[in-house]
Order: sequence, then C-alpha cells, then structure tokens
Amino acid sequence: MQRQFRSVAVINPLADYGISEYSHELAEGLCANGVRVDLYTTAIPTMAGRPRRHRLFPVLGSPLFRQRALVERRIPAPARKSSFQPANGVAVSERVRDPLLERVRRFFLPVELALHLRRRGYDLVWTQWPFLGPYGVGFLSACRSLGLPVLHTVHNVLPHEPEPGDDEICRRVYRTADALVVHSEQSRAELAAFEPATIGKTIVAPHGLYEGYPRRPERRDAVRRELDLPTDAPVILMFGALRPYKNVDAVLESLRDPRLAAARLIVAGRERKFPDLVPGDLVGRTRRLAAALGVLDRIRPLPGPFDHERTAELFEASDIVALPYLRSYGSGQLLLAMTFGKHVAATPVGGAAEYCVHYPRHTLLSGPSVPEVAAGLAEAAATVASGREAPAPPRVSLDRLRWPTVARRTLEALSALTARRPGSAN
Repeated sequence: MQRQFRSVAVINPLADYGISEYSHELAEGLCANGVRVDLYTTAIPTMAGRPRRHRLFPVLGSPLFRQRALVERRIPAPARKSSFQPANGVAVSERVRDPLLERVRRFFLPVELALHLRRRGYDLVWTQWPFLGPYGVGFLSACRSLGLPVLHTVHNVLPHEPEPGDDEICRRVYRTADALVVHSEQSRAELAAFEPATIGKTIVAPHGLYEGYPRRPERRDAVRRELDLPTDAPVILMFGALRPYKNVDAVLESLRDPRLAAARLIVAGRERKFPDLVPGDLVGRTRRLAAALGVLDRIRPLPGPFDHERTAELFEASDIVALPYLRSYGSGQLLLAMTFGKHVAATPVGGAAEYCVHYPRHTLLSGPSVPEVAAGLAEAAATVASGREAPAPPRVSLDRLRWPTVARRTLEALSALTARRPGSAN
C-alpha cells in the first residue's frame, strides 16, 4: 500500500536567496495539493513578508524552548535578518562559542528539533541542504530513529567550491535519507556515480517556474533608458550569485568578438568565491576585468541582491540570459529565464538540455570556452535580432514545471518508492 504524505516539514538552514526561494515555492506547491506544510528556516527578511499558504518558522540555529511564542504561533514570523549567514553554502552561526558548549549544542539542537517534528505529527521531513550547521547529519538520523521519513533535495551533488570534508558529509546525508530528489536525469547519473548507495532511492523532480514573480513588460523601454541601453541592442543578462563556476569571465571576453559588437551585457548580482574580489564593490571584479578587456562601456554592472520587482524589470529589459556554466547540477536562473520567456544560452550541464527540449527559445553552447561561448551568444543574438524568434510557450503549456505539478508528482513518486521499499521509511 502506498503511503500518503499529508503533512510535511520543509527544513532550509540557509540564509541565501536561491534555496530560500526554492523552499518557498515548493511549500506553496505542496499546499496547492492539500498538504499541510511548515517551513523551518532562519529568519529571511525576503521570505517573511511574502504571501503564503504554508506556515513559516524562522527558528533554526537557536533552542526551540527559548522561542516558544514563535513556535506556538503566538507571535508572527518576524521580518528580521538572520543570525546565520551562508559560508560556502553552510548555515553557520556568527557567535563564537565555548568549545564544550558548542559540543553540547550540536548534540541538543538536532535531537530537540527532531522531537519537536515528531510531536507535531508530520508525515515527512524534507531537507533542502546537506550542510545543516549545528544540526549536522545527526538530525537526519534522529528523525529516522523517531519514525520520521526523510526526503532530501540534492540541489548540488557536490559543492561548486568544495572544502575539505564536504565529500564525506554529502555521502553521509545521501546514505541516511530515505529518498533523494534531483532535478534532472543527468544529476541522477552523477549522484549514482558519486554514491552508488543512492541507486534505487532517487526521484527526478524538475525545478519549477518562478510564478511568484510579477510580469512587467511595460517597464522594458524605461529600464533600458535608465541603464543607457540602445533600443535595438541585443541585451545579455547574467544574474544572481556571481561565482567562478558561472563563467562570467568568458562572457566578458566574448564581447570582444565582432559578431557581438552591438550587444550589451547586464551583470547583476554579487560576486563571491573569487580570490581577487574588490573590497567594497559587489561587482568590482567584473568592472575591473571589463576595463582590462576594453568592454567596460558595453556592460552594466549592478550590485545586488534585488527584490522581486527589480528582478522582474531586469529580465523584462533583457533578451538573452547567459548560463555558460563550467559545471552545474541544475540552475534556478534557467527556470527564471523560462518564466520570463527569455532566450537561454546555456552549456549542456546540470540537465539544461533536458529542460530546453521543451523550450524553443534556447541555444545550447558547444562548450564553456571563450570561442564556444562567443559563437553561441552570437547565434542567440542573431536569432533575437532577426525577429524570427520562436514564440515563448505560455506558462500553462509548461505544466510539468509548475510547482503544484512538481510537488504532486514528487509525492506520488515517493509513495510508489516507499511501497516498493517498505523498510526504507518507517
């Protein structure tokens, strides 16, 4: 008999935007299927004020007994900044603690949270990141020992900028979870190669569209004027966390190609993980490299992050979203570009080809080198400029990427998996 999952606790330990946005959309998709959802996270100001049907508990990182009023919903979720910040993708407390007290804390917090979730009677605990800060892999083990099935989303099989010990932590999480979610068949294969124990307990569930973002097509011309972008120029956008694996350098150098002489590039976000960051300037490295390449006058570096309104405006003002990633296991930016009907120029990593097969407005780059990126962007720019761009599919035609559909199919697959493996989820 297939197990039903009517109440879900989603656990997101990060204080970033990507996974927080994903967790919010996932929770709403589950709610659309009649599931009771509580999202446990750190206090994210961008999420706390969002309309939602799920309940938000920004309590992670501190003992729950000290937050009874918030846990019992006697006070609303505060729109305050978290005491946690993501360091290499790990939610860590900034407080310096006594080593003995820290050991006690790392034992107490996961047990307390698991017991709390058991008392609340959830049918499923759905974790969103393998690096759980003070909770650790012990939280997953505690949940399973209490009879709580654990589903874990493998957003990245391995960190893009790994640190010593990351491989072993990921392996332990993947072995401990009852089931795993990946965003593409390509990621499933890479996960199986990394940890064969995941074979047979992995579900492919695509990343969903960002339907919570407003559409602002009427703002396109005004934003272009604001950024001094020519009306007829093909505008390329690189957006979000600007990290080495996203290959910003290749796009900047591609602008020197004569075929892209008319193109303009918006680089909007925040640089991270580069060894040569410019202090005090969130896009200073990009600005410096563009100047050295002689293309500074053709780029628009905009420091982020951005709220939903500004994000929508930047996507509306753009024509092409560049995703020339060196490596990836899935891209939220790809889905954001598809949400806004933009032409996507992407390397075939992280399952990008699997998504683009249903999305006509795309150019798959043959590789991440500068000549390959330049050729692909030139092809995309020519397609956009020709006026013969394939029409963007209406959102309703991309039903498989709508969150209610993603959530429903994931739960169905999980129910089928647990029915085949009754011992995997008590």
